Amino acid sequence: MLEGIAYSSVTSQYTWVRVPLPILLLLALVPGACQVCPPATKALVLAPDFHNAENAGRSFFAAMSCNDAGAEYKCLSEPLKDRYGATLDLYLLARPQIREEIGTTAGQAFRLKPLRVEQAEPGTLIWWGIGEREIVGLVMLPQYFYDVTESDGRRTGSILSQSPDELLQLQGRHLILDLSDSALRSLGGDPDISDFHLGTEWKIADFRSPKE
Repeated sequence: MLEGIAYSSVTSQYTWVRVPLPILLLLALVPGACQVCPPATKALVLAPDFHNAENAGRSFFAAMSCNDAGAEYKCLSEPLKDRYGATLDLYLLARPQIREEIGTTAGQAFRLKPLRVEQAEPGTLIWWGIGEREIVGLVMLPQYFYDVTESDGRRTGSILSQSPDELLQLQGRHLILDLSDSALRSLGGDPDISDFHLGTEWKIADFRSPKE
């Protein structure tokens, strides 16, 4: 557990924070020597894959291996961020101290492989390790969202509580979208929409250790 005072550029306030990040400590168990970020790992950091739980986990470990805090943060689910108050500012506060504690081993996180999968609240638990040794578990959660882009480049979007198939209705030859969100008010009465995206991304909802 790390503690400290952080300044948030979002709220313009100083906050006393306690940030539990067991995943980074568990990764100290990953064997390895010098930190190396292979080309394929770098490519996954630049274009993370959140289409399924396993690839989302790989994206997180790739970000750790390449020492990219922003990419790591993108892999966290909204409930996990809310649970720990983990804005990117606070994540950056905790990160240097923990990486110093575990040394270069975080750079070998890309070597972790999925070993087994089980159901766990609130989603799917995937155990990752080296060989047959389980090192860390990631609880993965499907996160639903929509994103609207107007012709002038302005974007509006939000996380949804319902899955896309619950929002879409097929009526004859028409596909009806029943979407209610306060953010849509910013579009005005007659928006010029150039792109609309409704989808699902898998993100990290929690961390588990083999002892739990």
